[in-house]
Amino acid sequence: MNFENIKQEHILIVAVSLVSIFVLFLLVRWWRRYQSKRKIRNMIKKISYDFVEDVEIDEGLDQYAHFDFICLGKQGIHIFSVKNYAGHIFAADEINEWSQILDRKSYKFPNPGFELSHGIELLKTMTDLEVTGYNIFSDAADFPKGQPDNVVLCADIFEVFGKMNKRSMSEPVLIDWQKLKQKLA
Repeated sequence: MNFENIKQEHILIVAVSLVSIFVLFLLVRWWRRYQSKRKIRNMIKKISYDFVEDVEIDEGLDQYAHFDFICLGKQGIHIFSVKNYAGHIFAADEINEWSQILDRKSYKFPNPGFELSHGIELLKTMTDLEVTGYNIFSDAADFPKGQPDNVVLCADIFEVFGKMNKRSMSEPVLIDWQKLKQKLA
C-alpha cells in the first residue's frame, strides 16, 4: 500500500466523520425543537376549544403577520407566540430590547410584546370576539427581575388558562370562530 493512499483514506474518514457529527448535531437540535413545539401543541389542545397553527396573514406591501397558534379559549381568542429562549431573561413591557443571559454571555433580542400587540390589533379587525396574546417561553427560561404580563412559561399554562371544557362554548361564539378561521385560511 502506498503512503499517499493511506493518507487520503484517513482524510476521507476524518471528513466523513466530521460531516456525520455535524448532521447529528443538526438532527438533535431539530428534534428538541420539534419535541418542544409538540409539547406546547398538546397543551394548547387542552386549554382551547379549537385552534389553528402556523398562520400567516398578508398585510399587503409584502408584509406578513405570523402566528404560532390562534386559539378559541374560554374568554375569546388567544394568540400564542412560542419563544425558544433559555437562561435568564431580563424583560419589561415597555423596553425595546430584552436580554438573555446564557453561559455568562448576554444576548439582546427585540421585545416580542410589540409584535404580539400588533397581532392582537390585526385580529381585532377580523373578529368581534375578544383577542388577547401571550408569548410562551420554555421552562428553560426564567425571569429573575419579573415576568411581563404577556409572558407565560410552559409550566404555568394550565394554571393561567385552565383546561377547556369542550362542551361549554356558546353557539354565537362558535359561529364567529368559524368565520375567523375561514378568513385565516
